[in-house]
Amino acid sequence: MAVIAPAVDALDKANAHERAGDPAGALHWIQVAAKQEHQDASIHSRVAQAAMRIGQPALALASMDRAVRVAPNDKPLRFQYACLLAHEGMHAVALEHFYATVPSQPYNPQAWRLLGVTLQRLGRHSEALLPLRRARELAPDNERVLETLAESEFHAGYPDDALPLLEALRELRPRDPLIALRLAETFNRLGRHQQAFDLLTSMARTVEQPGDLLVALAQTAEDRGDRDAAREAYLAALQARPGWAFPLSGLLGLDRAKADDAIVDLAIVMLGDTTLPDADRALLGYELGKVFDGRKRYTEAMQAWHEANTARRRMIGPANLEGTRRQIDLMIRTMTRERVDQRRQRWRGNPDSRPLFIVGMPRSGTTLTEQILAAHPSGFGCGELPDIGLIVRNLPLSVGPAAIWPANIDQIPDDALDDAADRYLRAATRGAPPGCTAPDRQGAAQFQRTGTDLTAVSPGPRHLVPP
Repeated sequence: MAVIAPAVDALDKANAHERAGDPAGALHWIQVAAKQEHQDASIHSRVAQAAMRIGQPALALASMDRAVRVAPNDKPLRFQYACLLAHEGMHAVALEHFYATVPSQPYNPQAWRLLGVTLQRLGRHSEALLPLRRARELAPDNERVLETLAESEFHAGYPDDALPLLEALRELRPRDPLIALRLAETFNRLGRHQQAFDLLTSMARTVEQPGDLLVALAQTAEDRGDRDAAREAYLAALQARPGWAFPLSGLLGLDRAKADDAIVDLAIVMLGDTTLPDADRALLGYELGKVFDGRKRYTEAMQAWHEANTARRRMIGPANLEGTRRQIDLMIRTMTRERVDQRRQRWRGNPDSRPLFIVGMPRSGTTLTEQILAAHPSGFGCGELPDIGLIVRNLPLSVGPAAIWPANIDQIPDDALDDAADRYLRAATRGAPPGCTAPDRQGAAQFQRTGTDLTAVSPGPRHLVPP
């Protein structure tokens, strides 16, 4: 006890100053305690707690780091450190400690939620799903768990799973515009545009600052093919927040060459402002270029696009061509015919014969091919779906958090592949007429080329999936 007595004595004095309303005096004695050399993790932890109480997070972090170094196998202590790191925004460091300690608390929903939230903060929503779903199982009535899980289901690309969670949140907080906005976005992803339109219209009338709702309403109206309603909503958003690039770019994109001259002039003035953020500069530049292109003012169009591209590069950096080459080379080396055939012996694939993938380079005629085939009454063109990319991103997580595509193709569980295929088929058939939704078990699609005509000869429904 003699070794740690000075630290304990200093902490007692710090507590006395804190109770007396003297934070400066408390800080002095906390610093004295922090400087003591000893191997008692609990004392370092007490120093950290005292430092946090008087608003000294840097000192608290340093003390907790010492505590964990002294007792690296103390999982409750490491969990506290992870919570402190996450609270201070140091999510990448916190994640290591959460992964090391949360599994030792299998029935603690708060621990699983904190792990999921930390992954969310790092933009790793797909990885966040496993801990957040576990938290939901343990605490189905916890509103914070419900909210965080709904957010990750949405951002991971699973609108079907996000929908019931968001609807439950909507019942709990019917006046919350952010929940209404996310629910409307989910409706739109599921092709339920009328429900999104009605929800956004209702909410925009009831909030003091409806700007975000009005922009979402305009985009929903575009999805419904109602250009007049979209224009009205964009104008209302611009009126609610003058000089806002988002609705202004929406108006430019909606009418292009026929855009109102006053709107075009406003965009030109905003682009001339050197203080305009690069995100807004890129947004306006791309759309203004389309307006000029439609008006045959090609030099000005190229200038606007060049400015937008320059702003975009400042935001995200130049294209990583070497990284792309390495990734493609890795896929070529990894995804050999022999390896794929070996994997196919375990998982034969989904038997649904409806998907027809139209693959080609940009501007090579894939859209036209889709339109020709979709004109058949048994065909449905589902557009450029993002789901293949989502599958590639999410499948490795079924192996583990450190798994990397495509090296782990052999370890991916069959049920994960089944789930990915089912989700893809649901996404591809959204909005399809009834005649195109029933699976065709008569065989794969067959097409024959006669001269320059591409004619579908196989019976049964088809949907078309271009890249």
